[in-house]
Amino acid sequence: MNKMMIVVVVAHLTAGVVQAAESTGYRKIVGVGCHIRNDVCFVTLEGSAYGSTLGCSSTQARWSVESTPGGMKNFSLITSAWLAGKEVDLYINGCLGNWPTFAWANYR
Repeated sequence: MNKMMIVVVVAHLTAGVVQAAESTGYRKIVGVGCHIRNDVCFVTLEGSAYGSTLGCSSTQARWSVESTPGGMKNFSLITSAWLAGKEVDLYINGCLGNWPTFAWANYR
């Protein structure tokens, strides 16, 4: 009985976290860059702002290239996609300061 209660409580508490994440949908990459004072890089996407369900609405996603697992790989992939004229779909799952950040990216 106690195990069932724990499972129900955990499922209930994590459901809001899963629902808060959002996909940008495939969009044109407008720009890519990194700050010189810290390890934060960013990608600007065409279209309307995203991330409002997480409290950080913008057309620019940011991430740390050093502390985010795969941070530098994501920077390289996004830059390559930008230069090749590809579109990207970001799965927004949180905020880095006032900007959305993402868990994964798809390209086409």
